[in-house]
Amino acid sequence: MRDWVRGFILSGTGLALVACGVFVGLSALYLLGPTVAHWRGVELSVAFHEETTAVRMAWTLTGVLIAAAGFFCLTMAGGGGAARESERVLLREPQPGTYASMTVTISRRMLRGLIVRAAEDIPGVREADGQAALHKQGWVVDCRVAISPDAEIPALSQAVARSIRTALERHTGVPVDRISMHSQLDPVRSEPVRVA
Repeated sequence: MRDWVRGFILSGTGLALVACGVFVGLSALYLLGPTVAHWRGVELSVAFHEETTAVRMAWTLTGVLIAAAGFFCLTMAGGGGAARESERVLLREPQPGTYASMTVTISRRMLRGLIVRAAEDIPGVREADGQAALHKQGWVVDCRVAISPDAEIPALSQAVARSIRTALERHTGVPVDRISMHSQLDPVRSEPVRVA
């Protein structure tokens, strides 16, 4: 789902929940009088004046919880930038005083796709999955590969590591510091990675 659609839905839901929670909470505390709404022949009445204190406090708490759920939705709608920011890796920052300086980032999904494609291009690798983290010395890669039963693991591991190193360094311009490889016969992931 596109980010703006997700944000719009979460914002609308959040605002509706906050309004509903505030209405229920204030009605239960007698700060709003009895309310009656008519819609297409249906009458909705909210009146807490005949209820016991325990029932009113329970409704007040319910209103607070509904409003809190609304604020959570609003936070998710507006705070998605922080989550999206963590999904990207900064490759280059703008240089102060430099004309046409720019920030270069790469998504973690793209890194995963590069690792998967580089590993699966090697004969003997049936399936791969991996992730990369950027450290001071360069990329630190963790890769799991499902191999053919007749594969020579040392030679295959070297070929996969060389392929991943070449792909990451060529695409990102950042050296690879370390690659950890885990070989197995079983599938390595439950969901496929789409690599264009």
